[in-house]
Amino acid sequence: MCMSWSWYLASDMQFHVIAMTLLILSTEHFYAAVTILSAILIDSAVLSGYISYVYEYVPIIDELYRLADVLYTPPWMRINPYLFGIIAGYILIKLNSNMVLKKKVVILCWCFAGAFNIYVIASHKRHVLDTAIYVVLHRIFWALSTAWIVIACTTKHGGEPVYLLVNDIKDIRRLNGHMELSTLLKGVQISKKRKVEDKLNEVIKLLK
Repeated sequence: MCMSWSWYLASDMQFHVIAMTLLILSTEHFYAAVTILSAILIDSAVLSGYISYVYEYVPIIDELYRLADVLYTPPWMRINPYLFGIIAGYILIKLNSNMVLKKKVVILCWCFAGAFNIYVIASHKRHVLDTAIYVVLHRIFWALSTAWIVIACTTKHGGEPVYLLVNDIKDIRRLNGHMELSTLLKGVQISKKRKVEDKLNEVIKLLK
């Protein structure tokens, strides 16, 4: 059952090679790297919509299985979120995780991120053209909203509860860089629980 996902290993390897090539190129020829990255983003989005429209894809499970080798698994259909992740990481490194934004801008970005996610999850696609437009946009919107969440939370624009959670994750990662994800999440839950207990104890002391 697990081997059914092994097709992604080939895509992931290709994405890694492309990412390393672009990052190395950007050290000497930044604008050339940006041009190539932009071209890949645009080509991938347009090609995705074109293939969806030509094959008259509609979002039902039988169609998804029928067109899996054409519309789902190819790397050129899936590279956009990976590239947006590279952009987000590059921004955070360049800013050293410090970014000053006006409150209105932050609120607007959160509204856009929420709207993008709602479109991805709740959009109804009944016709071939509607589906083709959705295929073009849904990975871009999801990647942009996720990138904003990561950037906002890392640069202290995610609100106090999220900021505490991010700090918990950073503290746990310092302890062991090779912790499994399940262990990491468990550590975050324990750390959050301890913070809540400490706050409750402080409140009880004040009431006494």
